[in-house]
Amino acid sequence: MLGLARRLAPILAVSSLALAVPPSVASAAPVAAHATFAKPSSIAAVGRWLVVTDKATSTLSVLAASTGAVEATFSHRALGVSAPNSAVASTTSGRSLVFVAGVGGNVAELQVATSTSSKPAITRLRILRPTGCARASLAYLATDTRGHLLEACSTGVVTEWAERTGGLTRRSPAATTKLTNATGLAVLRTSVFVTNAKTAASKSGTDSVAELSLVTGRLVRTVSNTTNPAYAFSSPAGITSNGTNLWEINQIGNTVDELAGSSLAFLTSSGTNISDPGVVLATKAAVFVSSGGSWGMVTQFTGSSATLSSPWMMCNSNGPYNFSTPSGFAISGSSLWVTNEGNGTIDRMNATTGALVKTFG
Repeated sequence: MLGLARRLAPILAVSSLALAVPPSVASAAPVAAHATFAKPSSIAAVGRWLVVTDKATSTLSVLAASTGAVEATFSHRALGVSAPNSAVASTTSGRSLVFVAGVGGNVAELQVATSTSSKPAITRLRILRPTGCARASLAYLATDTRGHLLEACSTGVVTEWAERTGGLTRRSPAATTKLTNATGLAVLRTSVFVTNAKTAASKSGTDSVAELSLVTGRLVRTVSNTTNPAYAFSSPAGITSNGTNLWEINQIGNTVDELAGSSLAFLTSSGTNISDPGVVLATKAAVFVSSGGSWGMVTQFTGSSATLSSPWMMCNSNGPYNFSTPSGFAISGSSLWVTNEGNGTIDRMNATTGALVKTFG
């Protein structure tokens, strides 16, 4: 993600929401809603709403998934984290929660409350502060099925909290994970998977994917091009899961790789219609990969292994799209939403056909 954060945007079904600001930040009331973003950096689906982070303004906006209308924008002070780059949503103990990570790894835990009002509302519950994230490091979030939040800092530290209480469950230091420049995070069954991109630093780890146990926090395995040249890892930039296998993108190699969820074994790779990939999102039906730059593009892949195919690619030259350094994906209903950090717009696409529904911004 070009030094950009990689996002996973899980789908979450919740009821209607109401606007609220916690007493602790009551003076930081939502600023006026607007339809233009500076640098939208991540997006997550929350029932009939979407939450969008803005890295430039350190704000969080809530959009109606049915219309794309901005219902409210929460100030930097209300959000409580700086330069947010990753957002995920989850339901635990009957509560709808949104987690937003910013530079340095701090995470805002927000509760989305239900009410009779037609407006969405988010209350900040707490700020989660990891140990071992450098002040300038990026962070990547994911949730598991046990009600835990996972964060991988680019420094290689992986932290786990209980969603319900915000209590620290486990911290796996870089000495355990063997990660030196984490770039993406995904959870599948009882494991967490983290991509690592090699840097010019003398002690940099190689391009690889690491698997950690969610039960023990220990490193299960790390695979690299030394393990199997077929991986052809080249600056891994993000990873996601479709519930069975894993999909990893290579920023320099311009490929998306499918890896076995049970063993990380290499299954297939395709560079078709991909250039400088920055975001990857998998569903049961398809995998979506972005291409970077002002000429940005979104490519859909379907199938697996030998049957992997690319039904469509959509770019600014073959339709009225406004892609510019795509920074986040979210699925809501039949739509794929794409945030564009380069020009501050959001594209709504038909997730099946790739047709543009509308551009917001």
